[in-house]
Amino acid sequence: MESFDLVVHNLKSELDEMLQIHGLNSGERGIPFSTLARASHFLDELRMWGIDALSRAHLVEVCAQLHGQLGLTVEQMGSIGIPADLLEFFPGWRDGVSDGFAPRRPGYQLTTSAAGCPMSVLRLQLSPFSVTVSAALLLLKRLLECLDEDVHFHVAIEPEGNVEEFESIVSTFHSSANNRVQFFRLRTASIFAQDNARGIIAQDGNPAILLPRGFRASRARANDELHAQKSDLLFGFTPYVSQLYWEGGNILSDGHNIFVGADAITENMVRLGLTEAEVRQLFCAEFDGALHFLGRVHRDHFISSDKQIGNTGQASFHLDLDLSLLGAVGDDGGRKALLASPELGLQVADEVLNEKRMVAEHYLSERDAAVKIRSDYREYADRRLPALQEYRELLQSLEYEVVEVPDLRMDPSRNLFSTRNLDLNYCNILPGLVKGVPSIVYLPYGLPVIDQLASSAYRKAGCHPVPLSQFGRLANLLMLFRGGLRCSCSQVY
Repeated sequence: MESFDLVVHNLKSELDEMLQIHGLNSGERGIPFSTLARASHFLDELRMWGIDALSRAHLVEVCAQLHGQLGLTVEQMGSIGIPADLLEFFPGWRDGVSDGFAPRRPGYQLTTSAAGCPMSVLRLQLSPFSVTVSAALLLLKRLLECLDEDVHFHVAIEPEGNVEEFESIVSTFHSSANNRVQFFRLRTASIFAQDNARGIIAQDGNPAILLPRGFRASRARANDELHAQKSDLLFGFTPYVSQLYWEGGNILSDGHNIFVGADAITENMVRLGLTEAEVRQLFCAEFDGALHFLGRVHRDHFISSDKQIGNTGQASFHLDLDLSLLGAVGDDGGRKALLASPELGLQVADEVLNEKRMVAEHYLSERDAAVKIRSDYREYADRRLPALQEYRELLQSLEYEVVEVPDLRMDPSRNLFSTRNLDLNYCNILPGLVKGVPSIVYLPYGLPVIDQLASSAYRKAGCHPVPLSQFGRLANLLMLFRGGLRCSCSQVY
């Protein structure tokens, strides 16, 4: 890390050079913002400079220069993408001093999702892509059939979508559908409702919606941001906006503990210009409760120019692909957690690969495809096992009984068979009471040997398995998009 004086000198020199290129001169009181706005392309360059500066300098150092050299106010810095709203937690920011950091507690709590808790409202999204619209409709049909009739569904459709047509279709799914399903006109980019909002209980005790600070702007997923569409109500609930960047698949809560993936720390360090300790403090303040982080923080893994994680410090890019919290289950009231076990999956890999649909019609012969796929399963398992072991140790230290579920997956960045789903994941599930019984709602893959192994693991955890289908079509379709049931269903409360 560069010294404070060197960082400040570099930031000042860079701003001086930008001003000179655009023929601007800053006086003692800076430059009127209206003048900066009229300078061709200057604000765009300043935005890009801010992104880069925050990735290598502290927020207060960047803002002190923008304020002192250009005369920008907190509001003006916010308008060019600087997270200036966080400056209220740094009393000495004008002098470039980060001492005294004291984040406030918003006062809301994450909704509890656990096998012994009822489900009341689930969010789903009908994205504009026709293949996922059909998947979401099929998923909604299965959920209406399998969950209790007091579970309701709030479903987003495109603003241009025909609500009457969808209502007519859904009414055929179940006799109670008209009373249980509400449609909301919202623009979304994917079927995965878990990531762009989380259910919370507000300070007044009412359920509400929490939006992440934002998504990575260079990605199509940025279209899943709901901020621009935010009104008094969102999906029928009051919306709040987080101070942090996150995706819901990387946050788990069972009412006892909250787990956040370390990649979220990395992203916020680089995008907000904060230290690791400050980001941890901010998460602890925001998600009031017993908070724990899983994975390892690697600042250099976040590529600020592309706003993405270059190499995850977790077992997978989202915690909910490897871990599911079930809360207190069983007569003993002990806490249970499901943990992905590639080793358990590999024990049945040969039988799984005996299924013709797993190995047929690839670019290799069936025999060679089976060998290659098994090798890829093994390679990815070996790389994930150390992180999974760290997850296990932390869970056990918190007195969770850890139940292994089979897992067979390939490294998505090296998957040469991506025209067909070959990833089998049984952690991305929906826990909750079904007919008064602690249950795990899940999507089988239509592969009996490994589906049954997963079902046995759910029973071992003290839960009743509730399969949404037997044929695997829906599970395989969602996994082609690197998601599952939990990814597609976000529990409001």
